[in-house]
Amino acid sequence: IGLNVINSYSLKALKDFWCVSLSPEIKEKELFEGETKTALFAYGKLPLMLTKNCPLKNGVGCKNCSHKLTDRKNKSFYVTCKKGYSEILNGNTTHIASLPFSDYIILSFYNETESEILDIINQYKTGNFKITERHTKALYKNGVQ
Repeated sequence: IGLNVINSYSLKALKDFWCVSLSPEIKEKELFEGETKTALFAYGKLPLMLTKNCPLKNGVGCKNCSHKLTDRKNKSFYVTCKKGYSEILNGNTTHIASLPFSDYIILSFYNETESEILDIINQYKTGNFKITERHTKALYKNGVQ
């Protein structure tokens, strides 16, 4: 979801940018304030990988594509293809209610209905969140080891 801004050094290097999205691999306690405005990925299917070769094309072909990969643990990952590249998205939706310091949040919608999108936006406007077991806090909770 952009540059891997994970510490104050990288934020200082990007000080000429109007706003920088912070890495979803950052721990809440590692967040920091700087001169540049920051944004956090608060909702959506987090991009995991960008690849030139579609992982589904050779197996089922584009015509029969379900846009979904399943791993050995039966966990699903979504695949989007555009402009000759494939992006693999986490099957679990990141949904963070307790947002650490940030100037802006990023809400990314993939397969939500119009009413679900309006509900999510309303949750962030009102602070009345509906977090379920199918949601994840991404890596904000654990950080990078």
